[in-house]
Amino acid sequence: MDKLFFALVFVLFTSHSISQIQEIRQLYVKAVEDKAVVELLLEKFEKLESSDLKLGYTGAVKMLMAKHVFSPFKKLSYFNEGKKMLDQSIINNPNNPELRYLRYGIQKHTPRFLNYNKNLEEDKKFLESPEQLVNADSDLLIRIVELLNEDL
Repeated sequence: MDKLFFALVFVLFTSHSISQIQEIRQLYVKAVEDKAVVELLLEKFEKLESSDLKLGYTGAVKMLMAKHVFSPFKKLSYFNEGKKMLDQSIINNPNNPELRYLRYGIQKHTPRFLNYNKNLEEDKKFLESPEQLVNADSDLLIRIVELLNEDL
């Protein structure tokens, strides 16, 4: 009976954390077009426990905020702050497919004049490598495939 209870608790906690990250992923996609969603995500991240994933997503969302502000100075400030955070999260955890997915998507869609594309091919190769994606959940895998298929 104890084993069954602990197994059930584990599944509930795991599914909760998976649903939380799926919610963040869904909101992240909406944040591209909606400043209010960017602000909601930044507020949500403040409450999360510190991790490389939190650092990476916070950086990615700050880079999205650059799209939603008017001042060129603020745009560049948000972009550079976010870039620093995202890159640091990958330095800390280079084999995390979610972080590589975030950076690849941003570098792929960032205007060339910002010169944020040096890891584009490296991240693409990482994301195309099945052995790197062994621990990725199905939702992330679908998102990675969709992003890679934009190239076709």
